[in-house]
Amino acid sequence: MDRSDTGSDSAPSEDLTDSRDPIWTVPSNWRSAYIAQFSILSIIGIGYIIWYETTQTTPANAASAARAVILGIGQVGVSAAVVSILTTESVRFIMVVGGWLEEVLKRRRERAIAEGIEEGIAKAVDKAVGEAVDKAVEEAVAENTEKVRSEDRAKFRAWYERHQEAIARGEPFDEPPPDLD
Repeated sequence: MDRSDTGSDSAPSEDLTDSRDPIWTVPSNWRSAYIAQFSILSIIGIGYIIWYETTQTTPANAASAARAVILGIGQVGVSAAVVSILTTESVRFIMVVGGWLEEVLKRRRERAIAEGIEEGIAKAVDKAVGEAVDKAVEEAVAENTEKVRSEDRAKFRAWYERHQEAIARGEPFDEPPPDLD
């Protein structure tokens, strides 16, 4: 009788993928590293337990030696799993902290750049204003200097003309020349 005819689904599935979650979930992108580390630690630990229990201790009989090896292997398995998980999670933790630090440093860098730009603009404005003030003062001094010089020339010319007229008339001229500062 063909099972497809009866609609019975009791036959094992051809799909061998397992969708169950393990007790200790390891992210899929870390699973290979976890399994490799767990396997290496387990093999080393099991080898050590077998060596230790068979050569370094004096069990009463083979059964007690086997029992000690089995207990040791159980401890090694749990220890290897814990160390593997801690290692992979520590790396993930370091990566998370690294990402957080990167964001903090990025914000600090952006703030420093903004402060630098503000400081640069302030310095540029101060310099531009200072240069404009200096130029305005220079122009004002030059303009006033020329104005004062032309006024002084006009005073001296008027005095000189009075002096020449007095000499031409033969009169004494005791007026001092204008004070030119």
